[in-house]
Amino acid sequence: IIAYDPLGEPNFSGKFGRHLWQDVLLPEAVKAIRSVNKTIWIEVEPGPWGLPSGFKTLEPVNDPYIMYSFHFYNPHFYTPQVLGKTRAKYKGKLTYPGRLTQLPGSPWKYWDKKTLDQNMQPAIDFQKKTGRRMNVGEVGVVRWAPGRAQWLKDTIAIFEKYNFDWSWHSPAGWNGWNEAFG
Repeated sequence: IIAYDPLGEPNFSGKFGRHLWQDVLLPEAVKAIRSVNKTIWIEVEPGPWGLPSGFKTLEPVNDPYIMYSFHFYNPHFYTPQVLGKTRAKYKGKLTYPGRLTQLPGSPWKYWDKKTLDQNMQPAIDFQKKTGRRMNVGEVGVVRWAPGRAQWLKDTIAIFEKYNFDWSWHSPAGWNGWNEAFG
């Protein structure tokens, strides 16, 4: 075991949800883990959903073996190639770099390496402020996405620039996520 992740992709809304996670559940989880193992890494993700933007409000945990983590699939409309009802409308039309939207209903804008870096800025700022280890616990793009090789190159270059650890999601999982490097 490398680390414990007490709550993957915490999902909450509003101040009460953030309070429940950061001030109640997370401290209790850390306390329970520390009662068994004083030095195992504990991976903490911000809400909502472990997104980089969650670091704007995440309070650091006072424990030397805490690492922070986020998931990166941005822009979310591109990386899975809009699964579901909108797939037929956009199939083969979403290319990186290019004009993309984060989520349905979000504004369309040009996404490139600079935009990806800007999107990770809250996590970058949190790491600079705290000096703590940062892990991108999930990153991925479906293997048939036009421009995926450039998206991967740009994304990994940003992770390496900031010394983020990272893990590909999921090399042996669903057919769309595997073989992305091929």
